Amino acid sequence: MNLCNGHGVCNDITGQCECDAGYKFADCSKKVLDLKDDGGALTIDMHGPGWFTMAYSGDKPTKTSINPDVASDVYIIKDSAADPNDFVYDMKFMGVTGNMTFNSDDLGMTSSKGYSIAVYVNAVNETANLILDASLGIFLSIGASTVGLVSGVVASVIALTV
Repeated sequence: MNLCNGHGVCNDITGQCECDAGYKFADCSKKVLDLKDDGGALTIDMHGPGWFTMAYSGDKPTKTSINPDVASDVYIIKDSAADPNDFVYDMKFMGVTGNMTFNSDDLGMTSSKGYSIAVYVNAVNETANLILDASLGIFLSIGASTVGLVSGVVASVIALTV
C-alpha cells in the first residue's frame, strides 16, 4: 500500500505495512505527534479534512483536551505504540466540536504503556460542497502544569504557543 510511504515495510505474508517508529495508520502515512512533558500547547490550522495521530508514552495521570472547531471524530487506544484509527480502538467519540477533555485515570488509561489518540477533522460541508478552514487544539496536563508536544507534523500550518 503506497510502499508504506517510505516509513515502513510491507509484510509479505499479511500484505500489511509494519510502520517505523513514529509513524502510524495502515500505510504508515501519519507522523505521530509525541505528547511530552516539556511545556507548550499545539494548535493545527488546516484547509480541508485531515487525520492526526498523537501518543503519550508516560505513566503519569494526565488530562488531555482536544479542541476542534468543526465536527471531528476522536479514537483512543490504551498503549502509545498502538494505532487508534477507525478500525481498532478502545473508545471513540463522534462529532466532537469544541473542547473535549478526558482524564486518563477516569478512563483506565494510566499505565506504563501510555495511550494513543487519532483525530479525524471533518472540515467539509458536504451539503454545500465546500472545503472548510479548521483548527485543532491539543493540550495535555499532568498535575497542575500544562504540557504539550511537538515532534513533527504534516499539516498546512502549525502554530506552537507556549
